[in-house]
Amino acid sequence: MRISVLALLALVAVGCQPPPQADVAPERTLAEVEADFEALRAEWQSLANADDAAGVAAFYTEDAVFVDTYGNVYSGREAIQAYFEGSFPTGSDLAIETAETVVEGDMAVGRGTFSQTVQGPEGELRLNGMWMTASIYQADGSVKIRMHQSMQPAEPPPSM
Repeated sequence: MRISVLALLALVAVGCQPPPQADVAPERTLAEVEADFEALRAEWQSLANADDAAGVAAFYTEDAVFVDTYGNVYSGREAIQAYFEGSFPTGSDLAIETAETVVEGDMAVGRGTFSQTVQGPEGELRLNGMWMTASIYQADGSVKIRMHQSMQPAEPPPSM
């Protein structure tokens, strides 16, 4: 009986050990996270300017959500890619700037501005707006966008 109790205590002690370090997400400094997200932003911009909708869509999780500047919601990587396939050819000279990145564990929320030239009914015009993303580090160390919203500044109501 004494041996059974000791064996049981040994099993309980082994089960209470913390997970091996390999299973724990690596610690990242804010500078490392900002560099990862700046690289993602730069590649996203480059691929968008090359009209590579599939390449840009690869930066999104399978269940990502994108909200365009008009409030239309596109759910899932395939729908996001289809949106970009239709919108990239009408725009050019996209420039994206990051204003802030906030990090919490494996998630980072970024915000910034964008501008691009678009073909409107009366010719080319420069479109300026804002963006916000929530991105997550994946198990393989890559970064994927989970939520992305683009917004155009609205004119305040006359009474403001």
